[in-house]
Amino acid sequence: MKRSFAAGALFAASMAVSAPVLAVTITVGGTPGGSTGYHSSVPGVTTVDFDGGYPAGWLISGDYAVVSGSLSGYYAAPPNSGPNNNTSQYLTVPSRQSSGTAEISLGGFYNYYGLYWGSIDTYNTLSFYNDGELVFAFTGSQAAALVPTAPNGEQSLAAYFNFSGLGQFNTVRLSSTSYAFETDNHAYGRVPAPDTMALLGLGGIGISIARRVNSRRRVERP
Repeated sequence: MKRSFAAGALFAASMAVSAPVLAVTITVGGTPGGSTGYHSSVPGVTTVDFDGGYPAGWLISGDYAVVSGSLSGYYAAPPNSGPNNNTSQYLTVPSRQSSGTAEISLGGFYNYYGLYWGSIDTYNTLSFYNDGELVFAFTGSQAAALVPTAPNGEQSLAAYFNFSGLGQFNTVRLSSTSYAFETDNHAYGRVPAPDTMALLGLGGIGISIARRVNSRRRVERP
């Protein structure tokens, strides 16, 4: 079930997670984009905002929909970072089934990924693969602990998550065993190691939490 929640606007958060032969660093924070929510602050990355065409080689498949607005019981638009309603399109998983997975093929190998994650739920899972082999997985419960909030689909909160130190991956999967896993402004690229990013001032970014304060526009379910 999706719920509404009001929260403060600024925290600081980061997490280092051990994975086999990896030291994955997760930071929370991004650049405000007004009615389109938050975007990656990491320079040189490629961003997919679902409002236009996709980069060459980028391909999405599986159980998903690209929508705008909100549809009660099925999906809720991540809040904007400014005074206006979020009018941009975003990705929701699943689409017509109550459980499903969307797979994004990036068309190359990368070590950084970022996305704007709204109404975080325990049943959301983000996974990274290298030619079909799991590299790292991150759950809604882990994401909520960084915000911090309860992982029960608070519609009024969203945050930008940055994943670095992933080694090499070329596929991303977004899975949800219920409605829904809503994200926007996906970014990917090849970036310096996490310790180098910290020296450049890009690590441990302050967490930016968007809070929905305006009414949401309903759209028809696809």
